[in-house]
Amino acid sequence: MSRSSILRNHLEKQHTLNCNCEHERRNTTREITFVTKPTPDSRTCFGCCFCKSFYDDQAALKKHIEDDHVTKTVLDNHNRRTYSYGISNVDASTEITDTAAKWIINDLPVSDLLHSFRDQVVARQYKCQPLSDTDLLALDYIFPFGYDVNQSAPIFTDAQHKIILEDVAWLQYPVAANQFALKWCGDLAEMGSQSWREVKLTTAKCIGAAATTGNDDDLLAAEIIHALSGRLINKNNGKRMLEDSFAHRYLDPILETVFGSDERLRQDWANGTLLPAAKRRRNNNDNAKDEDNDEDDTDTIYKPDWVVFANGASMLTVVGTLELKVNYKRNPGFVSDYVKLAKEMKLVLHQLIHLGVTRPVASGILIQGTPES
Repeated sequence: MSRSSILRNHLEKQHTLNCNCEHERRNTTREITFVTKPTPDSRTCFGCCFCKSFYDDQAALKKHIEDDHVTKTVLDNHNRRTYSYGISNVDASTEITDTAAKWIINDLPVSDLLHSFRDQVVARQYKCQPLSDTDLLALDYIFPFGYDVNQSAPIFTDAQHKIILEDVAWLQYPVAANQFALKWCGDLAEMGSQSWREVKLTTAKCIGAAATTGNDDDLLAAEIIHALSGRLINKNNGKRMLEDSFAHRYLDPILETVFGSDERLRQDWANGTLLPAAKRRRNNNDNAKDEDNDEDDTDTIYKPDWVVFANGASMLTVVGTLELKVNYKRNPGFVSDYVKLAKEMKLVLHQLIHLGVTRPVASGILIQGTPES
């Protein structure tokens, strides 16, 4: 190519590079590496990094990529959905015209690029192509970002992804391992005898030691270790333990200790809808007359496995949910608990905004795998 910088800049700004051969197409920073130099007979053209097709102008290349390729991430569980499925009532992306409402970081139009990614997903679902979990969330204007670039919306380079994470305030909270908890667990692992009595007496000393540190986190860790220790030494945790048994045997002591220690919070294992009917209609843009002709009022009904409430002066407000799923119970005909949890968090966020919370944050906990893992 006579002007390689044109192609480089275009792809870096408009498209995520997702190539099969990492060494030939990009290095660890996702930059394009050109291995040949232009010759006197070279001409300027624009190449697709996915299928090696070439086009004379940028518009043709952009249309080709949007129509024939889609960006994917590691969070791609559609192979597990073996039943036929479809998504109905998918609206075209709504362009953000208010500049003040856009998410822009150092001239990086984050919100515009996210909407562009959603446009690709919409085009893909019109063709009845399989959709990943990230794709399904994009249809509902939910775009994940995590510390791992492969667990985030797949349209940004590594450098851009880092800038975005630095702009999200709650991702900057320091997370450090509790050194006392590590020592206590190490001491338990080295015990020669594992009788219930000796384990309980040993972990009781941990609570006393934690009380002297003056650190609430140490006390919480010691209490969790003490509560779980007697249960962990029993050998009745089979590989196909029921979800309810696993939750109440192992998760409940952890959740009860952490969230029960704060008088401002209440937590409970849920067996009902996330929001009452009136709130569901409001979050679904419905009213008593159902002006949007949405006769099915169940599309925003979710039943989380566990919820945590903020204990207000006159009401309880959901601020976090939890989903638990063991691998052998996964239903291939439905969305994953990852998608379900994200949608629940969005409903909780809408509810907090409706209540007038100025800086709302909705929390979620996803637990999946097998009991022994």
